[in-house]
Amino acid sequence: MKKQFIIIAITLFCCLYMPTWACKQTAERLFYATAFDSLYMEGLCYVQADSLALAQERFESCAKLKPKSAVIAYQLANLYAIQKDTINSIKQLKKAINLNPNNYYYYSELADLYTKQANFKDAAKIYEVITKKFSDKDYPLYMLSRCYYELHNYDESIATYERLEKRIGITPEMSIEKAFVMALNGNWDKIKQEFAKLHDKFPLNDDLYFREGALWQSFKPDSLQLAIDCYEKALSINPDNVDALRYLCDSYERLGN
Repeated sequence: MKKQFIIIAITLFCCLYMPTWACKQTAERLFYATAFDSLYMEGLCYVQADSLALAQERFESCAKLKPKSAVIAYQLANLYAIQKDTINSIKQLKKAINLNPNNYYYYSELADLYTKQANFKDAAKIYEVITKKFSDKDYPLYMLSRCYYELHNYDESIATYERLEKRIGITPEMSIEKAFVMALNGNWDKIKQEFAKLHDKFPLNDDLYFREGALWQSFKPDSLQLAIDCYEKALSINPDNVDALRYLCDSYERLGN
């Protein structure tokens, strides 16, 4: 009887111990997951409350629990950006990209930071990556053209505008920007062609004629008569276009008329 009792006791011990050990492991995993989630939510709340030091403390604790969390790196990058700590913000964004190279917003935020720093060379590199990796996005193409403009790479800027036009079509605003870059590049024949296309597409847009006139007047003073023709055309469409009237008067004054 005593022997049977010992066997039963050992069996019960084994049956009880194994589940307890398994439950302990599960409990530890649940604890860390809950701790991470709690710290993350606290961090977000502190950001909303402008308690940035506390938010940073929470996100850094999250980073210790999950060192390879791209989301935490991204949140830290945003925190550093708010605090004007651009160096650490860029560092965290690069970490987020390395951990999750398929997230559009990580690249976009990094390019935006470089742009705000007037570091258009590095910004252009990131936008080039974005336009290839996320080819369905239009905005990065626009920003890439602006970066090329700031880098005085006017040919690439114009080519990028044209890539964007193929995507979204011709718009007056974008075509005027492109014409401005063409003027800096001295592409006068192309400027005429550009505005001819615009006038065909938007024949009653008086502002387009005014913008064209201002471009000729500002960048090619020997084409003042061409500018005057544009102002007069703008006023024939809209007599209340005060900008066209003002520029027309200034042009006549320059001619002594």
